[in-house]
Formats: sequence, structure tokens, C-alpha cells
Amino acid sequence: MNIWSNDSQFLETFRIEAEERLQELNQGLMLLEKNPGDDELIKRLFREAHTLKGSAGMMGLDSIRELAHRVEDILASIQKGQLKMSGEVNDLLLETLDRIEEMLPSVDEPASDAESDVSELLDRLGQVEQAAPGAAAPVAGAAAAKTPASKPATETTGPADARRDVRPPAVPKVKPADTTIRVNIDRLDGLLNLMGEILVNQVDAEHGVRDLSSIQSRLNELDSAMASLVGQVGQLREAGDTEKLEKLSQKLNKAQDLFAAVTNGLGSAISRLNENTAVRRLALDELQDQALHVRMLPLSTIFGLYPRVVRDAAKACGKKVQLKISGEKTELDKHILEELADPLMHIIRNCVDHGVEFANERVAAGKEEQGLVHLSAAQRGDRVEITVTDDGGGIDPARVKAAAVNKGLIGRSDDLTDAEAMEMIFWPGFSTAEAVTAISGRGVGLDVVKNNIEKLEGNVTVESSPGSGTRFVISLPVTLAVIPGFVVSCGGANFVIPMAAVRELVSVPEQEIQSLGNQRGFLMRGSAVPLVDLSEHLGGGATGAANGKVYVAVVGAESQLLGLQVENLIGEQEIVIKPLGSFLPRLPYIAGATILGDGEVVLVLNINQLVRGVRSSVASARTVGQKQDKRAASRGRKSVLVVEDSLVVRELQKNILEAAGFLVETAVDGNDALAHLSQGPVDCVITDVEMPGMDGFHLTSTIRSTEEIKEIPVVIVSSCSSEEDKKKGVEAGANAYVVKGSFDQQGLLNTIESLVA
Repeated sequence: MNIWSNDSQFLETFRIEAEERLQELNQGLMLLEKNPGDDELIKRLFREAHTLKGSAGMMGLDSIRELAHRVEDILASIQKGQLKMSGEVNDLLLETLDRIEEMLPSVDEPASDAESDVSELLDRLGQVEQAAPGAAAPVAGAAAAKTPASKPATETTGPADARRDVRPPAVPKVKPADTTIRVNIDRLDGLLNLMGEILVNQVDAEHGVRDLSSIQSRLNELDSAMASLVGQVGQLREAGDTEKLEKLSQKLNKAQDLFAAVTNGLGSAISRLNENTAVRRLALDELQDQALHVRMLPLSTIFGLYPRVVRDAAKACGKKVQLKISGEKTELDKHILEELADPLMHIIRNCVDHGVEFANERVAAGKEEQGLVHLSAAQRGDRVEITVTDDGGGIDPARVKAAAVNKGLIGRSDDLTDAEAMEMIFWPGFSTAEAVTAISGRGVGLDVVKNNIEKLEGNVTVESSPGSGTRFVISLPVTLAVIPGFVVSCGGANFVIPMAAVRELVSVPEQEIQSLGNQRGFLMRGSAVPLVDLSEHLGGGATGAANGKVYVAVVGAESQLLGLQVENLIGEQEIVIKPLGSFLPRLPYIAGATILGDGEVVLVLNINQLVRGVRSSVASARTVGQKQDKRAASRGRKSVLVVEDSLVVRELQKNILEAAGFLVETAVDGNDALAHLSQGPVDCVITDVEMPGMDGFHLTSTIRSTEEIKEIPVVIVSSCSSEEDKKKGVEAGANAYVVKGSFDQQGLLNTIESLVA
């Protein structure tokens, strides 16, 4: 050890530099495995290892120095052609880099504590060196010097490959959050220039303030003069003195001149201040943008970790997988980047383990033997979209539904649409894996991924096509430092909704609000939107309508729309979200707090949690409804089959009919409806038109052409309102056609009553 190893400043500098060297070596070795003949790459890796060795030696970290030296020697042998770069050699080199990273000292851990026994690893590295023709034997005793006297030599014996086989796949470490960040000098220069412009503008504004102060003084003089005139006018009216009237006229003229001067001066000052304010606003906006960019880092900072993740996961699973990366120059806030690394790694590992098939399965399916995982990123406005796509077997919705039924999460598989089933893979403890492996299958991962991304004001969605692959899409704000928000009031308080979640702001006539189980809903351009009283949901009182209208902020999360009823829609404002602090309990539906322009402290809503809470209550209402259906089956109630692909509209119609005394079954499309009808007829069918699979027209005509069910009345309830659509419905055999846009609850019930009477 030397004096530098105990100096916290040098220790921190060494750690940061060593982490960068190790990341370069990790990424370079992954490339070298694919391109073993790249001489320039080998030279670059050799220099990185050499620099790491020298730095560790200067700090007195002998174990790290020895390991880096062996890596350097092996790279030299590869460069000279004495040693072939193979998967086994790369495994050992990557394992060595992992060990060095584990041994890096920190400010809290003295360098002496970071030293550890590396003799076994040095022996294995020495064996690889000795295997190279013409290579010099490793220095005798180099490994032994690190071997404790009490450790039997037999512990280091045994085939190296066997030892590696039992090692779990490596998980690259994400650097701990640093309090410092390296900034491009051009960005700092831009900030300094903007600060100079703002200071100059501020001086000009101060001059304007002094001008206004001078004008205020003259206005005081004018006020006194006018008061004197008013008094004299009163006296002259009483005395009728002509001479005094003349003098008064002169004073009045002087007062008018003074008033004109003040008015002109005030107008000039106001104009100048307005101009300065506008210039300052532009400069401040640019300064804010530049300051935010100082915290920005390219996604390549973490994307470089994932080739190793894919390689190790594929090897552990016995698969062949290639990782393709694009858009790595896209930038994100440093904090978001650090928090994103682990969730993204979970998704990539799941793609390798669950998504990509084994080589023989891929060949049998007509695919290339090697699977592909594509990691890409692109900026979309003020958000960044990160996509992870694999070309594997995809996610089978039927298998997801079956797993959900087996776990008792849902009553039956046809209670969910395919899209709803796909969302279940993010539920806690949910997994379709048949066996637990070192990679996955425990049901832990994707729910954590979703929660962590939502904490960053982001969202994650999944799309899949069985046999073709799966696509995960993560959407995140570019920064959390400053975001646009919309201010609303409810329950006598103001709240902020992040603008990224706001889809529309509307006022809905009170009479158009319909019942939706224990919630409410309304139709917006033919689509049903569940409505929640924000004040009641947050534990306050009910919000009433204002002049017969309900003010609603329509928000979106997890591919679902939700209407939040508020007292007033105030306006948009840029906000800085601050945490509530450890002295406050964790509040549901609250993301943090912010300070408005007038100094008021308000809470910022967590829209993802709100939507999830509403969905849970809808699911609970559905379960209760199913139990009521079973109890009422023996009472001879008329049965209705509701065929609708939208969960909200389906539930709206279901609850209206159940409240009217009908026994209701549901189906998500025409094919699902025919499956229901094959198990037994119903008294009436209500169907939408536009649905995946079989549409409403086809379903109606199929019912009319099937002997066992051809007499069942069919009512079409659709947003398709043209005369042509209505004609198609009648020709298909529908008994009635109801347009959603002019939906009337009582009218629908009267129609059904007349058809089933």
C-alpha cells in the first residue's frame, strides 16, 4: 500500500477511471468475440488493460494490478496470433473483469479492505497463457504470493470449464449514483454566455425600475397639483373672481402638461420593461434548456452493458441470440438513466429466456438458428421511447389466461380480452414459466419493472404476435427536473396533473353521465370513458356539477382512458416535482409536490396509480356481478349476451341490464359469442359492429343461419351511424339498431323488453 490508497480524492478518481476502463473492456471483448481478427480493436483493449494495470499499481492495489496484467498478456498473445480468441477465453476474461469490478475500493471502503485472494483466478489465467505457443511461463510465485498459508492447494484443482459451468450468468453492475457528472465544455460555455446576457438584461431592467420610481414621484406632484386645483375651483365658484379664474387656467394647463409628460414617460417605461421581460423570458428558457442538457447523458452509457447480458443469458439458457442496438445516442436525464438500467435489463433477459426459442425449434419454424433481440431508442417530443423487440415465439394470450385461472387471479379465461391478458404479465407474482431457472420463472421482475418505470413518470406496454415475437415499449420523460403540468381544483384544493398523461379536457352535460357499476362513465366520440370523482377518490367530499356541466380531465395510462371529475380546470404551468420527504407517509395517488407561480404549494397526482386503482375496482365489481348471476339463475330471469370488445362499454351495458333485472353474459367478439351460444341459447343478443375476429354483422347473419339459435333477437349497439350501416344491420337480420352517439338507456331497455316479452 502507498499514501495514495488512503487519500479519498485520489481513491474516488481511480474508481471512476477504473469503471470506465472496465466498461470499455467489457464492450470491446464482446465485439472481439464476433470479430477476432480486428487488430485495431485488440490494440485498443490492450491499451485499456495496460492503463488499468498502471493505475492500480500507482494506488498500491496489487491484486487488481496482477489481474489486469494477466488480461494484458492474454490480449498480447491474441494480437501476435499465439492464442485464438474463443468463447472459453472470453468467458475467463469477462469473469476477470467482473472480479476486478468487485474489488474496486470506494471512499467508504479503504483500499486495504478491497484486496482479496485472487490466486485461483490467476492460476486459470496462467493456464490460458501457457496454452499459447511460444508464450512465456507466468512468474513463479505470483499467484502463490496471494495464496493464504492456511488454504490447501487442492482447492484450486479441477477443470476450469467445470467450474465455470456452475457460475450463474453474470449481471453487469450499474454504477452507483454519483454526485458529480462530466460535462462537455461547449455546454458550460453556452451556460456562461446565457448568464452574461441575463445579467446585462437585469441591469437594464433595474434602470427601468428607477425610471418608474421617478415617474411615481412626479405622479405624486401631479396628485397634489390636481388636489389644489379642485379646492380652488370650489372657491372660485363661490366668489366669481375672473382674475383668479385666469390664474387657475394657467395652473390647469401646467397640470395637463405635467400629466402628459408622466403618461408618456410611464408608457415608455412600461414598453421598455415589457421588451426586457420578453428578452429575459427567452434567455431564461434557453438557460433552462441548456441547464437541463448538462444533466443529459446518451443511452449508450447503459446500452453498452447489454451485449454482455444477452451473451451470458443466452449461454445459460443454451440458446443462440444476437443483440442489435440502435438510437444509442439519444439522451436522457442522468437520474432517469441510472434508474432505467435494471428494469431494461430485466426485460432483455426475459426476451432471451421466454421469448427466443431454442435453435432446433427456430429451424423447425422456418427461422434462422440465431435469435435476434433489438434494442432501440428515439426521442418523441419531450419523451424518449425505448423499444425492446425479439423475433421469438411471442406471448400466447390463451396461455396467459390459463395461467391466470390456475393461479386464481380470474374466474374464467373468457373474462379477459387478449389485450387485457397481455397486461397481466406485469402483475406481481405472475409467470407462465413451467420451471424456475437462474434467469426467470419466479414471477419476480416485470411487476418491479413496471413499478420502477412508473416512478420515473413513465409507462411500459407490450405487444406480441404468437410465432413472430414480442415488443416492449417504454416511454419516459426526457427529464424530471421541469415538466409541464395542468392545474385543477377539487375539494377546495388545487392539484397538478402531468401533461404527459392528459388526453383531453372536456365539460360533459350532467344528463350524459351514465352508471358504470359502482362508478360512472360517459361517451366521448363513441367510446366510453369511466368517470371518477377526484375529490372522493382522494378521500374528500363529492364534487357537484356546475351549471349542469361536469368538468373532466381525461387522462391516459396503461392503454386505458380515465375521466377525473374536478371543480375547475385552471390552466397549464411548468412545474418542478419535489418529493414529499421522509416526515410524511407515502400517500396513495400522489407523485410529489410543487410550488406554483403564486407561491402556493400543491400536490402532483400519480396518474398510473389512479388508473390502476380504478381498474381494480372495476374488476371487483365484475366478480360481485358474477356471483349475483349464479344466485339468480334459478329465478328465471331473462338472459342477455353482450358482445363488445371494449371493457368499459361492455361493463356499462352489463350494469345497466343487471340493474334492470336481466341475467347478463359477456363476450369480447363474434367468435367468443358463438362459443357462448353453443353452450346454450340466451333470450337476446346485444352486439357491437367493429370487433376483432368476427364483427357484429357477420355474427348476426351467422345467428340467423344457424337453426338452433336463429330465433334469438339481436340488437346492434354501435357507433357506426350511417344509413348504409343501419341497412347492413337490418339485412344481416338485426331486430333493432341503436347508435352509441345518441345512446338512451331507457330506450335500449324498452327495446329489449319488447323483444323478449
